[in-house]
Amino acid sequence: MNLLSYGLRSSHCQLNILRLADCNLTGQCCESLSLCLQLSNSLRELDLSHNNLQDSGVKHLSDGLKSSQCQLNILRVTGCNLSDKCCESLSSCLQSSNSLRELDLSNNDLQDSGVKLLSDGLKSSHCQINILRLSGCMVTEEGCCFLASALSSNPSHLRELDLSYNHPGQSLVKLLSDPNYRLDKLNVNHGGEIRITTGLKKYACDLTLDLNTAHIQLALSEINRKVTFFLQCEERRCDQISDAQSD
Repeated sequence: MNLLSYGLRSSHCQLNILRLADCNLTGQCCESLSLCLQLSNSLRELDLSHNNLQDSGVKHLSDGLKSSQCQLNILRVTGCNLSDKCCESLSSCLQSSNSLRELDLSNNDLQDSGVKLLSDGLKSSHCQINILRLSGCMVTEEGCCFLASALSSNPSHLRELDLSYNHPGQSLVKLLSDPNYRLDKLNVNHGGEIRITTGLKKYACDLTLDLNTAHIQLALSEINRKVTFFLQCEERRCDQISDAQSD
């Protein structure tokens, strides 16, 4: 990362888009990237998704984003093991005059406390964010209230808000859909109480095997909770499935 950062800081570098998703980066790597943001005026899009950046890494990035030299428009840090603590530095960043237009924080356990901090930044007249993605961030009705308050204070810029895989509740969905907030796109798909669960558990769901359409080489066991696939369909198991289908 240090070698790459050295190149990015060069006055000859004209790179606009840098995608480093799933590159086994850590928060320490963001320190050198932050310096790049403070010195480079060509970089417009940075994708660091699915790296273990943690809150410390985002704090470093926020320091770079506050620089008057930084011209970054898009920052994606999806699934980077972030918590509500990183939102304080991001909120401060949103309140400063910068070029950021799209922020993707999806699949991080920010919770309502983190959304509250972000909303404080969104209220600022300096905030220019057009697209905010918070899919799978453990946001409930409380967090949506903070967002609604921010939109009431500064409705001029935010046009797209992604709250899918959260638990906003019907009343808050209706509130955020108010045309006075000027949102062109509001995504609240796949919501529910199960989404307020840490990590990948929020995406868990129950599956049921339809015996009428199941392949004959599949067999159920352990009170229909385990499915086994057999390379060669034994006659006994085929009869078992056939009997189940006839019932």
